Amino acid sequence: RWVYVDRPAPPLGEAFPLGTILVKTIEVGPIQDWEIHAMVKRGDGFNPEGGGWEYFALAFDAEGQLAIEWRGQGTEEASYLDPATGEARACSTCHGIAPERDYVFHRELYAEE
Repeated sequence: RWVYVDRPAPPLGEAFPLGTILVKTIEVGPIQDWEIHAMVKRGDGFNPEGGGWEYFALAFDAEGQLAIEWRGQGTEEASYLDPATGEARACSTCHGIAPERDYVFHRELYAEE
């Protein structure tokens, strides 16, 4: 499992800047089998209940091109299958438990205070 971020993260407790891109991958097997999710910090009032994040599921095709499978506010219309339980989960449901970290689980991304 890897997490990529396109810029330095803010101190814990502060919001990520608009335009921040976070990508989480689980890189097992051929790239077409990888699990890839992303979050992008949007502006203009997008997803105010979710801290302004837009969620994405990405996948590589047989030619190795990366494409968006779905995108949205991470509500039920854009859920993913939890590999541990087999349940469909909405991104916003899980990330909604971490508002104090700007809806991001990976504490190690944050700069030291």
